[in-house]
Amino acid sequence: MNANSSSNGTRTAATQIQTRMRTRTAAATRMRVAGAQPRLAVAINQYVEALTNKKGSFDKMLADGANAQNNAITQSSGKAAV
Repeated sequence: MNANSSSNGTRTAATQIQTRMRTRTAAATRMRVAGAQPRLAVAINQYVEALTNKKGSFDKMLADGANAQNNAITQSSGKAAV
């Protein structure tokens, strides 16, 4: 196993955990506001959706690091990283 596959596996696991947490938080919030005024519930649900779809700084850092590493490998070898 090389360094690329190890970091990709870690990134994938971290992303899956974050996605599960966001999904559960959004579902719990929707259940709490289900009895609220319909317009308020829609507004809150839209806000929660925006938060769950927002890419966090940690996710961005991981993606930037992976891209930089892949670019360095491509430039040094002349072949695309796999």
